[in-house]
Amino acid sequence: MGSLSVSEAPVASLGRSEGDALPLARTALRSLPAPLRLTRATKSELLFAGRSALRAPIVLSPVLVALGSLTWLAPTPTDGTRVLGSLLCLGCALATILVSWPRRLELRVRPGERTWSLHGQTRALPEAPRWRLCTEQRGDSPQLRYLAVLQLDAGPAWPLLSDPDPAAVLRQLHGVLAHWVCPIDNEWGLPRDAAPWSFEASRTPEQPGSATATIVRGPPPPAGLRWTMIVASVVVLLDLITLVLSASAQVEQVHALSLILPALTGGSLVAVTLAVLSSHQRLSIGRQLRQEASVLGLRRPCGAAVLAKGVRAVYLLAPEGARPRHLLVDSEQGPLSLPGSEHDAEQLRDQVNQALAAQA
Repeated sequence: MGSLSVSEAPVASLGRSEGDALPLARTALRSLPAPLRLTRATKSELLFAGRSALRAPIVLSPVLVALGSLTWLAPTPTDGTRVLGSLLCLGCALATILVSWPRRLELRVRPGERTWSLHGQTRALPEAPRWRLCTEQRGDSPQLRYLAVLQLDAGPAWPLLSDPDPAAVLRQLHGVLAHWVCPIDNEWGLPRDAAPWSFEASRTPEQPGSATATIVRGPPPPAGLRWTMIVASVVVLLDLITLVLSASAQVEQVHALSLILPALTGGSLVAVTLAVLSSHQRLSIGRQLRQEASVLGLRRPCGAAVLAKGVRAVYLLAPEGARPRHLLVDSEQGPLSLPGSEHDAEQLRDQVNQALAAQA
C-alpha cells in the first residue's frame, strides 16, 4: 500500500490564551494525511496511529468493474480486442481501489530510550518536550478540531492527538501522561490553574437513576444542512409522485414493484432527513452526568459517565478571536464536553451550572 507522506506546510491558525509563553505566529502544524489517536500506551512505548479517509477516485471503481464485466456477460462471442479492453478496465478498477483505499500511519514514541520513529526511521526526542493544546480548522471543513501537539523536531509541531471532541483528546492525553510526564501549554482558553487532563480514571460507580434529571441539549445541525435536506426531500418526493401518477395513467394495471420501489426510495429519504433534523448531543444531569448522542429519539452514550458531585468546573473553549465553540465539564472522573454554537454556548454553561447546583 505504500507509506503516507507527511508535509511540513503549516495549516490553519491556532487559538491561544493569554498565559501562553509562545506567540501565535511561532506555532505551526505539520499536515498529516490521517488524524492520529493514542492506540497503545505502556511504560516502554506510546503508539499513535490513524487511517486516512477514502479518496474520491474510489467512486469510479464500480463503473470500471461494470464496464470490464460486459465482455464476459454479453451473449455474443468475444474477441481479442474486447478481452483486452475488459482486462484494461478491470486493471484500472483495481488500481483505483489500491490508490484510494485508506492507509495506516503510525508514530511511536519511546520515552525510556528518548526516541521516536516514523516509517521505520528512528530519531531522538528533544531535550525538553512540551505538549500544546490548540485548535485547527481546515479550509475544506467547517468543523473545529481540538489537538494535542508535540514539538518533536525543528519543523512544525506534530498533532499526535486529534478529535472534534475536546474531552476525547484530554482522556487520551491523560493516558499519555500516565507513562510520560511533560509540561502542557494551553491554547484552548482555559484558566491558568485548570488541569482537566488530570483525573482518576477509575470506573464510575453506578448510581440509581434520578427522576429529576435535567437535559441540556446541544445545538441542532447547521441550518444550511437542515434546509438542504428538507428542500431535497420535498423535490424528490414530488418527482416520485409525478412519475408514478403519469406512468400509471398510461397502463391498465400497475405492477406492485412500480409502487413499492418509489415508496421505499421516498421513505428512506424521509427517514434520513428526519435523522439529520433530530440529531444532537446532550448532557443528562442527575446524580451522574452522561454525555449522549440522540437521533430520532434514540440515545447512545458517548464516553463514560461521571458523578455530579465530582465536577470541579465548567469551562467554555474557544480559539483566539472567536466565540466559544464547546462546553467542557471538568470532573474528578474525567472530562465531558458538549458542542455549542457561537451564540448559545454561554447559555448552555449557565444551564449546566444550574442543574449541578440543583443536584448538590
